[in-house]
Amino acid sequence: LGFGMVLVLLVVPALVAIQQDLSRLKDAAFRGLRFRDTGLRAVLNLALAAIIAWLGATMGYAAVTGALWQPLVQAVPQLARLSPLLGGFALFLAGVAALLLALYVAVGMGIALRRIRRRRRAA
Repeated sequence: LGFGMVLVLLVVPALVAIQQDLSRLKDAAFRGLRFRDTGLRAVLNLALAAIIAWLGATMGYAAVTGALWQPLVQAVPQLARLSPLLGGFALFLAGVAALLLALYVAVGMGIALRRIRRRRRAA
């Protein structure tokens, strides 16, 4: 009886909150893909295409062939010790993190340069 109470009073509200957070992230991503600024929308679409391509090169290749893609294993020899799917997942996460970090820096610099240009025109 006590365990059921813990499930109902603690776990279920936590799962509902997690579901709401994920829904907000999904809505924000879809809003970004429909953004009115064509430059930013193009960057987001290219990033999405790059992530999907990287998923296919890492996880997809490992799932279909049962082995990691050889150029990736040669680039990171430590992956040979892991199972192919785990190694592919690690590569996928690392690649997506690197891509998103580079994108964050590039877009931030673009926004800063745009603001500097506007201030110079106004002055």
